[in-house]
Amino acid sequence: MGILNRVYQILRAQGQRDNAADWDKALNKKNKEDEFYTGQSSSSKHTFNNSTSENAARDPQLARCYANLELPYGADLPTVRNAWKQLLKKYHPDLHAQDPDKRQTANQLTAELTQAYQELEKALSKKETR
Repeated sequence: MGILNRVYQILRAQGQRDNAADWDKALNKKNKEDEFYTGQSSSSKHTFNNSTSENAARDPQLARCYANLELPYGADLPTVRNAWKQLLKKYHPDLHAQDPDKRQTANQLTAELTQAYQELEKALSKKETR
């Protein structure tokens, strides 16, 4: 996943839409460049949802957790668990044992992913018991 897509997801999850048109232009330009170099078209279209009623019901802390796990807001617990496991496999510190800086960064990232998963698990299990 490209850095622009990652930043876009985090901003979208936090409900920030100040520069929505600029982000859409940047992502469309990036997708066109990728299509030019790879010969494959991007199947995902990125647009900001401008409905304020949807964002009013969102918890900003949970939105950040969903964004950290690269999930849309409101995903269910099995989806959250699967995304968490996949990201841990991708960024696990043992994969970067030779480089201490990368290993430290991977440790921080996995700690943040685990914290996001635990907060979502707690919130979703409370929601299910109601």
